[in-house]
Amino acid sequence: MVFMSEPKIYVGNLSYGTTEDKLTAFFGQFGTIKETRLIKDRATGDSKGFGFITYESADEANQAVEKANDVELDGRKMKVSIAKSDNAKRSSGGGFRSGGGGFDRRNNGGGFDDNRRGGNSDRRGNGGGWRG
Repeated sequence: MVFMSEPKIYVGNLSYGTTEDKLTAFFGQFGTIKETRLIKDRATGDSKGFGFITYESADEANQAVEKANDVELDGRKMKVSIAKSDNAKRSSGGGFRSGGGGFDRRNNGGGFDDNRRGGNSDRRGNGGGWRG
C-alpha cells in the first residue's frame, strides 16, 4: 500500500477520445469517486491524454492502481499510479541561487555556482549564462 495525503490517482496514456464520463464509469468499479478530471488543452479544449480521479478512500485508490494499470481502455493501455501531491510538484526551483536560470544576489545570471564559466545549460536549466 502506498501512503498518500489524498486518495487521488493519475491516469495516463489515454486515448484522446476518452471522456470524463467513460473514466468515471470504468474506475467506478473500484470504489466511490469524488471527482474525475480529464486534463484538456486550454486553447482547443481537446484532451491531453491524462487525468486524475479522486476516491473516497485510500484503499479504493490503491485498488484502482493495482487493477487498472496496463489495462486497455479505448484502444490504449492506461498508466495508472498514485498522484503526486501538489506540494511535491512545486518544491523545486525558484528563489535565490536555487538552480540557475535567474539571478543570484550579485546580479549574475545563468549558472548555479560561483565559477565564472558559461556554456550550454543542462536539462535542469543549470548553467548557460555568461558569468563574467
